[in-house]
Amino acid sequence: MKILQVVPFYPPKIGGVENHVYELVQQLQRHDHTVYVVTADKPSLSTPENLQNQKRLPLLTNISGKWGEIPICPSIFRVLRTFCPDIVHIHTPPRFFAECTAFYFRFMSSNNIPLVVTYHLHNLSLNNLTKIVWRFHNRTFQRFVFNMADKVVVCNSQDINVMASEFGVPREKLVVIPPGVNCSKFDPQKVKGKLLRQKGIGGNNIILYSGRITTAKGLNFLLQAVPKIVSRFKDLKVVICGSGDYRRDLISLAKELGVSSHVVFMDPVPANSFPSLLASCDVFVLPSLTESWGMSVAEALSMEKPVVATRVSGVTEIVHDKETGLIVEPGDASALANAIIQLLMDRSFAMRLAKEGREFVTSNFDWSLLTRKFVDLYKETITNA
Repeated sequence: MKILQVVPFYPPKIGGVENHVYELVQQLQRHDHTVYVVTADKPSLSTPENLQNQKRLPLLTNISGKWGEIPICPSIFRVLRTFCPDIVHIHTPPRFFAECTAFYFRFMSSNNIPLVVTYHLHNLSLNNLTKIVWRFHNRTFQRFVFNMADKVVVCNSQDINVMASEFGVPREKLVVIPPGVNCSKFDPQKVKGKLLRQKGIGGNNIILYSGRITTAKGLNFLLQAVPKIVSRFKDLKVVICGSGDYRRDLISLAKELGVSSHVVFMDPVPANSFPSLLASCDVFVLPSLTESWGMSVAEALSMEKPVVATRVSGVTEIVHDKETGLIVEPGDASALANAIIQLLMDRSFAMRLAKEGREFVTSNFDWSLLTRKFVDLYKETITNA
């Protein structure tokens, strides 16, 4: 098959959606499919060596805030005209690319090319003004994208109800395929945890968060949990690895709480260094207020790392409380602190959870399993188009 993947950002930009699409592309190519990628070009990022079959579009502007980014690339219509794939797979959010691609292939292209859309995140943790704007967008432009699609993929079973109620997507159009994990890459037997030590961060009580630094990730509650944890573990280090406009606010909050000496802010690491980053920590934390999946949690479990996460949407399909990790309510700093303390105090319990977590991830979310699901979906969609 000739498959066109349309995604707002793509590695070397780091993020769950970007890594998901990158791994999907690699897996599809290994199965002898021809895969093209259309994405935004961020000049601030070093370009990967392999640009084959990639079209990186110049940015007119990149609208960003504490909620995320929207890359605006007007040349997308001209570029889409150069492709005639068997199927198009659109990834959203961020916004703009999905709307333009759906419009082009339904109203500007003479070819009846089937469309698959993956909706990666339904963001509920917005301030009032942003929520009004997003709700208007959801009920107009985003609903248009889903109406134009032949199939809509969601990352977890709970989002089925969201898509039906919020966007009016017929249930027969919806498919659940979670993002995959490259378990041979995220393998504790192959990866050594040297990365943080190389950066001068050591000790036996290292807590790690890695991902986008936005309000939706609940990192303010992680910082609010630090004083309670420090009262038990004086050498605690909390490493927050990522980028985003909310980072400045968190640095100020750490100072305000008097925990700056225990908190380290790191720039994102390249994708090939992420397994080593995970191997360097003692506990991985995802304190999100909303998530459709939680790729970093699945990768941490694949690395046999104890995990504390919040009870939000798709995360609970990976982390089963007291089985593959610990679950706390979102926005509860005290509960977050207690869960982290429990794992740091009882290392044998933490290791049992971590081992069961890796077994669960390798059995259910390895890319070798999920690639077959995508290929089957593409074939079915083409046949029925």
